Amino acid sequence: MPQPGSFLSLGEEQRLHRNSASEQSSKSTDGVYGDIPASFSGRSNRNCERMTRNDYEELENEVLKYFDKKFYFRPPLQDWKLPEPSKIFVADGWKELRLQQLKTELNNVKSKLDLYNLNDWHKHTRAMNKAGEIQWKLRNELEPEFLTQAWCKFYENAMSFILVTPVVVINECLNSVHLCEAPGAFITSLNHYLKLHNPGIKWKWLATTLNPYYEGNPLSCMINDDRFILQTLESWNFGLDDTGNLMDVKNMLHLAKEAAGMGDVLLVTADGSIDCQENPGEQESIVSSLHYCEAVSALHILAKGGSFLLKMFTMYEHETVCLMFLLCCSFTTVQVFKPATSKEGNSEVYVVCLEYRGKDFMEPWLEVLRKHFGPELPDKAMFPQTSIPQDFLDQLYDCTSMFKNLQTDVIETNIRVYERGRTRGEAHKMKKLRYLIADHFMKTYDMQKLSESDEVVGKSKLKKTMTLNMDPRAEEGSFSDRRKKSKLEPLQLLEVLKEELDSMAVKWPFSDDVKHLQFPPCVDGFKLQVGKPVKTVDSSKFCLGRLLRIRNQVREIARNYIHPSPSIESYVQTSPSLPNGISCENEVAANLNEESELSQKFRKAYPRRNLTILNYKEKLWTSLESGNEEAEINAFWDIMDAFDMMWREDNLLLQGYPMLTQFNVGIVYMLCHLFDEVEFVKPIKEDFAVQFIGFRQWNPKMRSFLEEVDSTIEKLRSEGCNQTVLSLFPINMLCERYSSSSKAEGESYEQPHKREDGSGQSKKLDDCDNTFYKCVTEVNHLCVKEQVSDIIASILEQQRHSSI
Repeated sequence: MPQPGSFLSLGEEQRLHRNSASEQSSKSTDGVYGDIPASFSGRSNRNCERMTRNDYEELENEVLKYFDKKFYFRPPLQDWKLPEPSKIFVADGWKELRLQQLKTELNNVKSKLDLYNLNDWHKHTRAMNKAGEIQWKLRNELEPEFLTQAWCKFYENAMSFILVTPVVVINECLNSVHLCEAPGAFITSLNHYLKLHNPGIKWKWLATTLNPYYEGNPLSCMINDDRFILQTLESWNFGLDDTGNLMDVKNMLHLAKEAAGMGDVLLVTADGSIDCQENPGEQESIVSSLHYCEAVSALHILAKGGSFLLKMFTMYEHETVCLMFLLCCSFTTVQVFKPATSKEGNSEVYVVCLEYRGKDFMEPWLEVLRKHFGPELPDKAMFPQTSIPQDFLDQLYDCTSMFKNLQTDVIETNIRVYERGRTRGEAHKMKKLRYLIADHFMKTYDMQKLSESDEVVGKSKLKKTMTLNMDPRAEEGSFSDRRKKSKLEPLQLLEVLKEELDSMAVKWPFSDDVKHLQFPPCVDGFKLQVGKPVKTVDSSKFCLGRLLRIRNQVREIARNYIHPSPSIESYVQTSPSLPNGISCENEVAANLNEESELSQKFRKAYPRRNLTILNYKEKLWTSLESGNEEAEINAFWDIMDAFDMMWREDNLLLQGYPMLTQFNVGIVYMLCHLFDEVEFVKPIKEDFAVQFIGFRQWNPKMRSFLEEVDSTIEKLRSEGCNQTVLSLFPINMLCERYSSSSKAEGESYEQPHKREDGSGQSKKLDDCDNTFYKCVTEVNHLCVKEQVSDIIASILEQQRHSSI
């Protein structure tokens, strides 16, 4: 029996933990290490002939160590005991000096990277990554669904530990919950594992993450790949307020209640993190509240005997020390694992918790933990330092020391090679080692291809999914450069943002200035979504994230740092819908029927039809930073009032109406089905419009739904609750409503009417395959870029004149 706190080899690990459930895995990983030299018969065989036996042995040992970065906590025979619930969060914060010394040593090494250009450094570390061949090999040989680094890391955990408990195998049923799961690779990886090793298991899953479609969530806080989420919306829970914020206790309890509806949950994963680029030395403190909420959520969701997989980083502060002690007392077995596919130079580790003692056992402590659940932990420590057993602290020190040394050794090696360059021999050895590690990964974890029919969504469908906001996040310059940029004066920052804006290629994608679309006379799939009001639009599925970020930064500079002239005032004025209760309704209404060059042209094209003009110009755009909810609702009522006055074949011009939120886009989408023809007009500067031609009269089903929207808004207001209507349709309907498959099954479209331009010829319209989404987003891109460019130009011109 290994000694307490000892390091386990994979063979020891399996003998200790797999003997009770060996039948759940199709093949054991025992005995694979001796096959390492056989890998030299692969594609680099010619160069291997030059290697000595010592070279073989050195590489073999390095491969073995690379897959054996584990630490196993060993409680005493009587188990560690939690302090009384009354002692939770009552003691002052404390520090363990030995752990603080490790933190200092690690930060001293990491600080050596501050002056390196990030792009150059990351290119170098990618070349030095010993596991860099694994994803390439998986993609080319197996083509797993939604393959990412997270996919690989979960698969390693699943194959190295008994995350899928023997009870699951016996009952042939698994319910799993995945916290902070975006973009969803843990789920597709678990599916791959189950289909290969336990194909008879009936699996249901539920996931949560910051809602990528809630416009009040900043894009910087979210993963910018929503392809999988968009295709599996029914399995995602974004909480009572639809934000997906797990650190709200109401959202957590709502998730736990929905998870209980599936039955016993025997696996919970948590892969969350927070961007710490601006203060990497305090990563642990920054993410500690998130880790607390993830762990406490798991303790509420899991059934007795279940497993919990938690991503963590360093473990030097009292917040993490106490959390680790809580987990060690809540589960029979706790281990810390650094997967081979986790980048060696970072602090990432996975805490593997097996055999949960159960909510009944933990309830006295859970009651107190719920009271301190939130985005910020209390100043007090979870447990007094005196209540943490010394043997636990000793084992934690051994654990953190092990992973700290692994990390610093890699960073120092990378720095040394970066400074002097790699020799030819080192490059050859690294190439060989990467091949060996990839081969070892494939063999050890028994990797096999999965048919697309067994996948969750399917690779083909994911590839076709709209991915607007997958714009890369630029990492220009060094860490020091970024810090200097964050301290720029407003005008200097404005110049930087102008350069970034100018570099973005935004143009009208269609050959004609007017894009014609036609929709069926009715639409199904209404789904009213209520949640926390969006006061400020920080993100949008209908606009590039970078572009919206620049817009918000520029307007903030104009509002807070620059005293605008009257010429700029229209861009930066605060929306009339402020929290003081002043309504913007009258001011907007005064401009609704305002004629413009565009409206005159539209009226001339259809002289024999009545035209209703709703011209919002800047009135709704200025509300995006504050009071957005109030302005949107007032505009909704304007539109509904206008329809009450319309007759068959009347036209509508909706001008200056921002289509950045699901609510507004849903209104436009609804209008598209109420008219014979729809035209998205190429913006001229900031003058843009959607033209609706030939009112069809109300479809009873659609009128009933909009009346429900109206009554729901009124009810929520009268109740005084902090909720409102956020959307009218599921987000995937607004992005991909009309697919080729649906038309193949007989979905029909009404034939276009002849245009009243004197030609007497009908114009064939497009069939709307994702074109609605494209029209909406492209109008937004052009308008936002033009708007921001004008603000910047006006401010810089004002400053130029004031300095003369």
